[in-house]
Amino acid sequence: MATYSTDLTTAALADSDVTESWTEFASANTGGTPADDDENFIQGVNCQSQTTGTKSGTSNPKSVVYQHGSDLSSGWTSGHAFFVWQFYAVGSNLYDYDQTTYSGLEIGISNDSTNVDRFFVGGANVRRNPYGGWDNVVVDPEQTADTTYGTGGAGYTYIGSIAYTINAISKGTPHAVDAIRYGRGEISVTGTGGSFSELASYNDYNAGGTPPGTSSTSVDSGRHRLGLFSDQNGTYLWKGMLAFGLTGSSVTFSDSNETILIDDCPKTYAAFNKIEVRNASSSVTLTNVTFTALGTLAKGNWENMADATVALDGCSFNGMGTFIFDSNTTIDGCIYNSCGLITTGNADIDSCVFNQGTGAVAVTTASPAEAANITNSEFISDGTGNGLEITGTAADLTLTGLIFTGYSTTVDANKAIYVNISTGTVNITISGGSGVTLSSHVRTAGATVNVISGAVTVQVKAALKAGTAVESARVFLKASDGTGPFPFEETVTSITRSTTTATVTHTAHGMASNDKIYLEGITDKTEDNWRVIQITVTGVNTYTFTTTDSGSTSYTGTIKSTFVALNGLTNASGILSTSRVYSSNQPVTGWTRKSTSSPLLQEGVLVGEVDSTNGFSGTAVMLSDE
Repeated sequence: MATYSTDLTTAALADSDVTESWTEFASANTGGTPADDDENFIQGVNCQSQTTGTKSGTSNPKSVVYQHGSDLSSGWTSGHAFFVWQFYAVGSNLYDYDQTTYSGLEIGISNDSTNVDRFFVGGANVRRNPYGGWDNVVVDPEQTADTTYGTGGAGYTYIGSIAYTINAISKGTPHAVDAIRYGRGEISVTGTGGSFSELASYNDYNAGGTPPGTSSTSVDSGRHRLGLFSDQNGTYLWKGMLAFGLTGSSVTFSDSNETILIDDCPKTYAAFNKIEVRNASSSVTLTNVTFTALGTLAKGNWENMADATVALDGCSFNGMGTFIFDSNTTIDGCIYNSCGLITTGNADIDSCVFNQGTGAVAVTTASPAEAANITNSEFISDGTGNGLEITGTAADLTLTGLIFTGYSTTVDANKAIYVNISTGTVNITISGGSGVTLSSHVRTAGATVNVISGAVTVQVKAALKAGTAVESARVFLKASDGTGPFPFEETVTSITRSTTTATVTHTAHGMASNDKIYLEGITDKTEDNWRVIQITVTGVNTYTFTTTDSGSTSYTGTIKSTFVALNGLTNASGILSTSRVYSSNQPVTGWTRKSTSSPLLQEGVLVGEVDSTNGFSGTAVMLSDE
């Protein structure tokens, strides 16, 4: 079991075994005197309840109020809030929420019983009503109050619940308050093996003694229904700060097939409900988990911190706020419905849907390379806002399998792609997908943008005879004859060097920046002979590459250049792939090798043709060489 904790501090327990002062506000005093109630509590063994035998109307409310021994506003931390357990038995007997000058249920906060800040938190038409019952409501006292008694509160000495009722209820004590706590509202998990069900068990613990997943009884001696993360008949209700790991303690957390509702907290602030993944050593894996925001203010933000490892697979995020990811994040098959800005942070994103993002931009990336890490995903416009924003320094990139739906070709504030780069040239190669085929589909902040559509994928898989994928196999695939659109053993006119930049004069080479070539025939530069080199095109007859040679500034020999379609190491699935446009079919040949690390494998042969419409997909079968 993992370890769970909270930052909440108790102001009042409302229990008979503690000495506390309970009263009514002066302008909400038509109920009975609050008294111990050991029959209708939500936490501990008692609450404070009152009779409500008279009709409130709009001017005679009732209240159950705790009077603290000192003003809690002294030394108050901005961003913290009060968490109040509040009860009214007959929800249909309350006035509706927000009647301009009053509300069915309110939280009052003040430094005396007369001048009170009042925050509207409930009514017959919201939250747990019209059914009635216990409700944990949260109020940030630094927010602007909805209304006041007298001149309003100047401190936090009195905290209580105010009820505006339609009819008198002569029996029982239908209005009550239980534990009142304050803090950021953080509930955290550290260690190994955590789950949402354990987190809810910790949150709802009310048996006394040591709560599950803790090493002490420091949280109200094990009686601490916190109201932060509770089990609601198969779903979870969450509010506050959900911290996966702490600054000094990591977490390994994995859960699946759960539904989490983000509580409506209108008396807080936009970032109040938030998930943070902390500590670089933390690992969080969520599979098929659904998050849905119930409110419109604190909708639920997510931030990965310290480059922790996060894997989100098949999850759904609905109506939430902003997301900040980082380079150790993998997001596969997730759906973001009506969410705020998503900052990818170089996350690996595949097969996701970004549906009707609510911000000026749905997804933003810090560089063209980060944008290329989003593959096989769909962007759906809500009628305003750009889909994918690319910032940073101008560079070429390939977008693979992206679908853009509902974006404008004329309105800059609603383009599929926004290249937010002011200078330079950005060549966007489109491989698969739809919705971006012309430069008119792209907004630019000043950089020259060229959309190159029609790219195809070239992919090689390395595998053993039994079909097992081979990771870290070297793949080399090059032009095999001169019938294709790219060079095959073409003689270059010259190569000259200036510092570490070599310039190749190669008539009508037909290649693009970031393409790769294979040079041979150099007699005086062993560093660059028989080497695969990535090029930068500077003209129809020239391109450059970076060299480590420090000898003469000219190259000698009969130097030949051949286009390389694919070169690199396979991933964990045994696959290496890339995309570009082929104007016609390109015959290719090559191999896969693994000769420097165990298991050592014999060379696997590759031969075929890159189809200008369908690309190339080949498998090299490799045999043991040990």
